[in-house]
Amino acid sequence: MTNYKLLLTICVVLGVTAFVFCDSTCEDTLTAVQHLVTAGQQEYFSGGEGNSSGRNGRPGKRGADGPPGPRGPQGEQGVCSCNLAEIVPQLQDLKDLIDSIKRSPGMCYMGLSTGKIRPTQISASSAYPHPSCQITNSVLNSAKGWCAATSDENQWLQVDFLVPRRIAGVATQGRADHDQWVKTFRVLYGTDPSGLQYYSEQGEPKVFNGNSDRNTVVENFFIAPITARYVRIQPLTYDGHVSMRMEMRQC
Repeated sequence: MTNYKLLLTICVVLGVTAFVFCDSTCEDTLTAVQHLVTAGQQEYFSGGEGNSSGRNGRPGKRGADGPPGPRGPQGEQGVCSCNLAEIVPQLQDLKDLIDSIKRSPGMCYMGLSTGKIRPTQISASSAYPHPSCQITNSVLNSAKGWCAATSDENQWLQVDFLVPRRIAGVATQGRADHDQWVKTFRVLYGTDPSGLQYYSEQGEPKVFNGNSDRNTVVENFFIAPITARYVRIQPLTYDGHVSMRMEMRQC
């Protein structure tokens, strides 16, 4: 019955994906498991069923265990013809597919580009005094973009999630209405804007590769998700001017 329990667990967890492994539905598998459980209970318990006269009597005493009965003929093949040895690699294939979907552009965004994160939660070191360069234009897929007042490594663009959130990566674009974009950048994060730390790998602040044109979305992922209230992008190198659009990813 162990194989049935394992199969049932897989069917319940995977839901519709059970069809990948089984020639039957999870409902059929559950019925088979229930039948085995019932048979197991009958094997271990026997005896009277108590008063059967229609009144509520006390249950009868358990009778003595009888000798085991003869083994019955082998039944037909079960309702599921799974090869359990094949399930593990197929589960890995499914996991890889899910990971691929999560990493697709547009998936798992945290809401800067949809308005879920309010414009007042986005700030910057400075903004060039032009309508196209306002901080509100800094969200992914906006028609323009954020432009710093000056182009140097002291500029930054930051989002305040109001409470600590799990962040898995960042997505960036160049300025939509001009040939300006950030080529490389660092990421800082923390719970207090006055004490942010660099996202690091192998003990060094990570330098991310950014954009090379106006509109291509570049996705960058952290090795492991970070937890922070504030996330800040610090441009390092740029083309034309420090200008960009951004979004954060939660997976």
